[in-house]
Amino acid sequence: MPLTILKFSAGVTLPRRAYLDTNLIIEARDAAARKYIPASTCLAELIRQGVQLNVSGLVFDELWWTYLRISFRLATGTDLTPAAYKATPGIVQAHWPAVRAVMIAIRAWNGFNELPAPVGIVAQAEALMETNTLLPRDAFHLALVLHHGIESFVTADGDFDKLQLPAGANLTLVKI
Repeated sequence: MPLTILKFSAGVTLPRRAYLDTNLIIEARDAAARKYIPASTCLAELIRQGVQLNVSGLVFDELWWTYLRISFRLATGTDLTPAAYKATPGIVQAHWPAVRAVMIAIRAWNGFNELPAPVGIVAQAEALMETNTLLPRDAFHLALVLHHGIESFVTADGDFDKLQLPAGANLTLVKI
């Protein structure tokens, strides 16, 4: 079944349940980001319309690493590398309070919901990778969306534009 693509614009009616791609959250929270205005407007509209905002543990993993690297860069002026972390394992603990504050703020959004990763999600992600040109993390995000029957996937990138959905699946890709 073909994918429905909905180009976000202020005032557009959004599906009742959405899965938020990590990049949307990052862009919406960084005033210096290239897509800050459309991402933050989209997020505000999702909340205003009472859309259930779904994320997974994978989204949190990606957010944690992003915000750890940002916190480290702001504090030191250098990039957080595996070598730096291995030389000083306390780096994560030192920067964790800043990251945790962001996570608390995100979890407080109206309609926020954390999806569990079910048994069999790996096989679903593998099947999606066999029929689509997806990176592994994108395949996991999509497998979770489809497994949980989430109507829409909100993203700030084009990784899903040519997506071929499994038979019987419906999905609206909301793009900013």
